[in-house]
Amino acid sequence: MKKDKVSSGLPNTYLNVPHDKLFAVRVADGLDAVEGRDGSIIIGDHRSADYKGVRNTVHFAMNGVVSSHAYGQFDGGFVIVGNLMDMAKANPQSIGGFSAADTWFHRDENGEVSVPGAVLFAPEGAEIPGSITANGVKVIQYAVVNEDVATARDAAVRDYLENVARAPARTIKMRGWAEADNFGRPEYFQELAGVAAAVGAENTVAVTTREGQTFRLLPDSHDGSFDERIESAFAAAVVRLDDLESANKSNIYARDSENGDAPLFETVQERIAALEREIQSPDNPSSPKVAVYYKRKLDDLADRAGPQIDRAKAIRQATLDLFSVEATAGQINVVTNTRAMDSLAHDEGVVIDVLEGSLSQRRAQRVQRLESSLTAEPQEPKRASGLGR
Repeated sequence: MKKDKVSSGLPNTYLNVPHDKLFAVRVADGLDAVEGRDGSIIIGDHRSADYKGVRNTVHFAMNGVVSSHAYGQFDGGFVIVGNLMDMAKANPQSIGGFSAADTWFHRDENGEVSVPGAVLFAPEGAEIPGSITANGVKVIQYAVVNEDVATARDAAVRDYLENVARAPARTIKMRGWAEADNFGRPEYFQELAGVAAAVGAENTVAVTTREGQTFRLLPDSHDGSFDERIESAFAAAVVRLDDLESANKSNIYARDSENGDAPLFETVQERIAALEREIQSPDNPSSPKVAVYYKRKLDDLADRAGPQIDRAKAIRQATLDLFSVEATAGQINVVTNTRAMDSLAHDEGVVIDVLEGSLSQRRAQRVQRLESSLTAEPQEPKRASGLGR
């Protein structure tokens, strides 16, 4: 890897920081998804059970603790720090994007990201999982003064970076380091390309500068990236599935307000189908093992949705059977199936007045189609083509 980097003429520094002095820093509110394993910290996926707000990526800042801003609160007392180059080796082809303010890794097929040689920072007195203390992970506990966790936390991390790791500590702003101007310098693209080459990134994109130079770079913003699209699609499917699961029997077939005419269960099906199309897209930059992880989560989501969709379909069909439209001598009549109504009300507890109101639109559509067929001008039958004319 080093020979390729040198022969390509790319720098081995990023904003004057050598690659081996780049440290990934992650703030956490708790340690429920964190464990120790062979001297490494393993960041798991504690939200995989219900998929609420699920993120398929794990995010870090470089050489500093990210501060709270308009798009997120980072007040947690726990911090995980690991060397970026070591992480790239432990998680091959898993780095999804790189910038000083936001560097992210894809989870592997087990939903994990490994931080080898990690250091865990925690407030004094905080409970540390036994798997961490028993597996050789270094833990630094810091004293909190006047309940100001963030100040004590940031000072502890800075002290470690500067005096133990012998790496520069930086102040993280929205788009990068406060101590460096990232933008507008032609050499900045070379530095980004150098990082992408050093970590062995596969999901790079070609960027051409105003000077006509082309470099292969990692995405530098999670917004609009493939990963963000995947996560948004998961969230959209989960929200509608939550709605479907919480719906009572009288509105389980109700229309989706965001999609107008589409029944709610059809929206859930479409969201899951859209997610599968996104994962299988040729534009998917993730490695095969990451794609396996995405697919497994999709299958789990589909399994969860299946019984709810089947239940909704059955209730919806029963409600549609309550009313039929028939034409007699040019007159259109809406006929109520009393037996079906009594059965549905008894078996499913459906409130009939709510039910009838929700079907008004579909009934109107069926009447309109029948009216159109009755008033349509008769057409001459088409002559068959072929031999025998």
